[in-house]
Amino acid sequence: MDKRIYLTNLVPIDSDKYYVGTIHYYPFDEFHGYNESEEDLLKRGILILSEDVPECSIIEGKEGRLVWSKATGEFSYIYVEKVLSPVEILEQTRLRQELMQKALDDLIMGGI
Repeated sequence: MDKRIYLTNLVPIDSDKYYVGTIHYYPFDEFHGYNESEEDLLKRGILILSEDVPECSIIEGKEGRLVWSKATGEFSYIYVEKVLSPVEILEQTRLRQELMQKALDDLIMGGI
C-alpha cells in the first residue's frame, strides 16, 4: 500500500511558505482515492510520506495550520486563534451567565 499523502489547496503566505488547505491520506486508494495518475496529482499539489508531517500540538484556544516550506520541503505549524462555532459561542455565553448569576446571588445573600 502506498503510504504517501496528498497535500493540495496550497495558499501562499510569502514567496517560500504555503498553508496546506487539504490533506488526503489515501490519494491512490481504489475506492476513496482520486483515480488520477501521480503526474496529474502533482500538477495541483504535492505527495509526501505521512511520517514527514509533524504532529500538531494541542494549545487551548488555538488551532494549528500546517505550513509547507517550498525551499526546504519541511513542515511546521502556525498556531492561530481558534474560530468558535455557534454552538461553542452559545456554551461560553451560558457558562458566563451562570457565573454572573452565582456572583449576584452571593452578593445579595451575603449583604443580608
